[in-house]
Amino acid sequence: MLTPKQKAIIWALGIIFGVPTSIYGVQWTLTKFAKQQVNCLSDASQAAVDLSEKQLSEQGDGSQLSKDFTTCRKKIDPNKGTVDFFKEEIDRHKSKT
Repeated sequence: MLTPKQKAIIWALGIIFGVPTSIYGVQWTLTKFAKQQVNCLSDASQAAVDLSEKQLSEQGDGSQLSKDFTTCRKKIDPNKGTVDFFKEEIDRHKSKT
């Protein structure tokens, strides 16, 4: 049987490295995954809104927007560690302000 200290160490390592070791770890992993999806959708919709009519006509059928969205979706990593996740979120927030 693991001691409470050992359980806490395993739980903390699971959180840091993105490996769910409890129901809380699973919830945190799903939260990080959902936030990445929301960020991708937000970026894609903002790019579509930012296009002026001239740029839209230059886009043609919108294939570049589609490629950017596909690239964004492929970058979503459900196993991303907490440290990497927070670094990206901080960088994202800094770039928007």
